[in-house]
Amino acid sequence: MSLFSRNDSACKLVFDIGSGSVGGAIVLASDGSAPTVLYSFRSEIPFQTEAVGSRLLSLMLRSLAQVTLALVNEGFEAAGLAKKRPKISETFVSLSAPWTTSRTSLLSFQSREPVRITKDIFIELLRHSEDELRETRKGALKGSAQIERELVTSVLNGYESAAPYEKTAREANFTLFRSFSPARVTGAVVETITSLVHTGTLHFHSFAFLLFSAMRRLPAPEKHFLAMDVSGEQTELLSVAGGAPVQAATFPLGRNRLIRALGKGAGLPPSVAASLIGLYVEEKGSGKLFERVKRTLARAETEWVSEYLRALQDFSEEALFPTTVFIAADSDVMPIFTRAVLRADGALFPVAVRGFRAVPVQSELLSPLVAWSSPDARDPFIGVVASFACPRNA
Repeated sequence: MSLFSRNDSACKLVFDIGSGSVGGAIVLASDGSAPTVLYSFRSEIPFQTEAVGSRLLSLMLRSLAQVTLALVNEGFEAAGLAKKRPKISETFVSLSAPWTTSRTSLLSFQSREPVRITKDIFIELLRHSEDELRETRKGALKGSAQIERELVTSVLNGYESAAPYEKTAREANFTLFRSFSPARVTGAVVETITSLVHTGTLHFHSFAFLLFSAMRRLPAPEKHFLAMDVSGEQTELLSVAGGAPVQAATFPLGRNRLIRALGKGAGLPPSVAASLIGLYVEEKGSGKLFERVKRTLARAETEWVSEYLRALQDFSEEALFPTTVFIAADSDVMPIFTRAVLRADGALFPVAVRGFRAVPVQSELLSPLVAWSSPDARDPFIGVVASFACPRNA
């Protein structure tokens, strides 16, 4: 549940900003049913031999402008809205690493006598958590500001409550999810989008939280899982226990590391390296070059598994170990990282955990939460953002 209420309108814009690409879409909300993605467009961020922050930001903003122009110049017409373009009252922007960092917090109190839970009580708990908040900000990006503060779970007297306000309790625990992003990044994103289209109210969220939120709203949702986003430059992990996010982690290995490895180990330019990844996944290549590609990608996969295991080892005992990992990744590398997760699980557990699953986040999985006007509009990352922007129960 959000700390702040928001109204849903019929048509919204959503953006997914990562380190490998930028996506955008026009989404139609519908009371009582899943929202429909009417049109989506994605622009790849040009590959860099070295991921330099300022250069990556400049390239990301260029891709964001291309996406926004596509929505304005092509999207409304393709969605059948050219004659009477709808008013956009809300725009949702999802940010992935390295544009954002996330932290979880637990706020709690105990009292001998029952206490009525009010917003003032909650604000007082936030005020008393200043030390914790300062510790949280130490891990945030330089010059960052809070973009997201979500009340995820409320437990009163040992029982979860969806509506804690005005109830009484002797003991209360609240799970809070916060995300931070550099003001120069969010400011540049706002300027880029609003200079090209009217957005109405603009909301920022972390993709990590939106992925968690989507997986929690699936039919028969998992209570204990790991949400993973493998982007161009980084991998983000969010551990969920008992239906609440417990711990987040990020490490700087993603899809682009595979391309760089092929450039260094096999002497291939980025465009060729990207195409050979597909052949590697499908095991369709042959010859000495392909054998070199296989060895190089196997080493890169091993490196990723090592970083993944190191990140999990830093998690608290409460955060481990889920039996399901939901993986959001580009389709060409999804099989690689799915296999790597299963391989890492074998390293974590001497005896394989029964029922362990590595689940790709694809349009089929999201079908209870979002619909698509056409096969071309299907983009799982956009689907995750759209399902939050226009929740089915709105």
